Amino acid sequence: ERGDRDGLCRKFLAFTSKIVQLAIVTVKIFCSETVAIMNHLDEISVEELQDTLDNVDGNKPTQRLLVAIAYKNGVTQTELAEWYDVQRRTIYSWLKRLVGMTP
Repeated sequence: ERGDRDGLCRKFLAFTSKIVQLAIVTVKIFCSETVAIMNHLDEISVEELQDTLDNVDGNKPTQRLLVAIAYKNGVTQTELAEWYDVQRRTIYSWLKRLVGMTP
């Protein structure tokens, strides 16, 4: 009985270790992608975003640009998520999509 329990514990620890390793890799990928997106947004001025806003059609692209302008003016992603009643990851996704819309 003790041997079975020890074997089960070892399997559980090995499984847990793999999950932790996967979580670490996922966080590293997410963080590096986030840094790349935010670095790109750093290269875009608020004026460029406003110019793009003047020439964009559709509610979603407009909303994304407004989010980026607010973000560039110091509003956090968490605050923006509260303003737009969406999850923070949605704001992140909008900023990510915006990178492809701007010069």
